[in-house]
Amino acid sequence: MPEFWFPDNDRYPYDLDDNEIEHTERYEYLLVYDGTKKASFEPIKQAIIVSVASNATKAANAKHAATNAINNKFITFYQEKGAQHSSKAAAARHFFDSLVEKEQLQFNSRDTATRTFLGALRKHTKKNKSA
Repeated sequence: MPEFWFPDNDRYPYDLDDNEIEHTERYEYLLVYDGTKKASFEPIKQAIIVSVASNATKAANAKHAATNAINNKFITFYQEKGAQHSSKAAAARHFFDSLVEKEQLQFNSRDTATRTFLGALRKHTKKNKSA
C-alpha cells in the first residue's frame, strides 16, 4: 500500500518485520476470490489492435494527404507528357519546378521530391501490372 494512505504517526507496513505484521491489529490483509470463472479478454484485445492499426493508417493518410495529391498529379503529368523528357528523373525535376512554392515546400529539396515522385510512379506502375 502506498505510504500516503497512512497517517504520519503510523509506520509504513513494509518497514515492519514479518512478525510485527502478523501480530499487529492495525493492518488487515484480505484476499477476495468469488470463484467465478472470468471471461477471456482475447477477442477484445484483438479488436483493440485492429482499431489502433486502422486509426494509425487513417492518421498517416491524413498527414501525407497533400504529398499524395502531388504524387498523383505527377503520375498524371508523366502519363501525358513523360515522353517529352529524356528520363523519368528529368520529368520529375521538371514537374517539381512547375509546382507553386506552397507545393514545393511539402518536400525538403528538389532531390527529395524527385525520389518521392519516382517512388510513387514505380508503386503506381507495379499496382497496375498486378491488377
